[in-house]
Amino acid sequence: MKGRIALAAVLFAVFAFINGCDSSYNNPIETQKSINVSGRVIGYLFNQGLPYAKIRIEDKIITADQFGKFYIPEVKTPYTVYITDSASSRGCIYEGLSEPECHLKFVNGTSPNELRATVNVSYSGNIGTSNARKIFFTDGKNVSGIGNDPFCEVFLPDNTPVTGKVCYLLYTTGISFDKFGYIDNVTLAPNVNVNLSFNDSICSFHPYSVSVSGSINTFSNNIQNNYAFSTIFVSPRQTNFYSTNIQFENFSGNTFNILLPANLSVNYYPLMYIIFQNTSNNHYTQAFYSLPKAGGTGIVLNAPSTPIILSPAENSVLDSNTNISFSGTGTQEFFYLTISDSLKSIKYITSANSVNLSSISKLGLGRFNPNSRIYFEVLAISQFNSLNDFVNPNINNLAIRNSFPVSRQYYFNP
Repeated sequence: MKGRIALAAVLFAVFAFINGCDSSYNNPIETQKSINVSGRVIGYLFNQGLPYAKIRIEDKIITADQFGKFYIPEVKTPYTVYITDSASSRGCIYEGLSEPECHLKFVNGTSPNELRATVNVSYSGNIGTSNARKIFFTDGKNVSGIGNDPFCEVFLPDNTPVTGKVCYLLYTTGISFDKFGYIDNVTLAPNVNVNLSFNDSICSFHPYSVSVSGSINTFSNNIQNNYAFSTIFVSPRQTNFYSTNIQFENFSGNTFNILLPANLSVNYYPLMYIIFQNTSNNHYTQAFYSLPKAGGTGIVLNAPSTPIILSPAENSVLDSNTNISFSGTGTQEFFYLTISDSLKSIKYITSANSVNLSSISKLGLGRFNPNSRIYFEVLAISQFNSLNDFVNPNINNLAIRNSFPVSRQYYFNP
């Protein structure tokens, strides 16, 4: 089990992105509209900024502040963002955006203690048969945390205090959800502990349970459900991954029957998290699926697919102007590419079906080493209506599905 949890954390750090809303790939982006662009460069795992990254849009180059925040005026849409962390020889490109506010995921985020708040909870009252308790914090926007009793850690985006609610759920593992309550207007600040006391009066809400059952469609005998659990969030956005399992799942092969709270006194989002394994090549991927609050039977969860690299062929020789093309297998998806050699690693996020190596020169990391091997990987991200929804910090990002990765190796000769 510890190995599977570790794998889940690694997958989340590498792949985790996070369900979109109202736009569509089929809607044309308004071109040549001038907007002011602001936002943050953040890590994959934590909602914390990459300090002092170099950011380029068009011919404008600026440096993000210590919290990864940036502002660039008068940008024509659609625009492409180039992010460079010279210290680690890493770069990231977001192609074809039109959002005025963006949260751009980049290298694995750090979690410095000074940007971490801790909520300590005690309970005075009758816990009955409850043998497990979960603590949730949400500001209703981009800051949230989940922890196991008696504390919850919340990773803050900067040194500004954040106000929200702390929720407390008592339950009997695998049997019932027993009590629920929350304390509102709780303010958190970096490196500050907040101590709260819950009791029977606060936790007077008694949720009832509903069953959700169905099957996982893997499409192939080579695809397996490697590890899965059910969870709930009280925030529309994920900002960390730890301590989310509520331990009500019952799996038998590719069928499941789980219990969920049917009603809580706050808005909440039930989810299923699954790690899939392709036994033919030992590749892994992950997916989050939204579950119905009212329960249900016969629910089918489709396993992720695998994209295709169309050209060039394996072991081809690339130059600085080579075009690499690929395709997905579904709708509502964009592509997360990795291009690397022994010294540098570049991420390229795009809704297009090809990338030209000339575009990476604007990162300022230099060209790939002559005669070196180049690693190229494609991952398709689905359940967002557009790449703009992916970077928009105001859109629900909980249900996300990553494809299995596909890769090729090439040689580089400029």
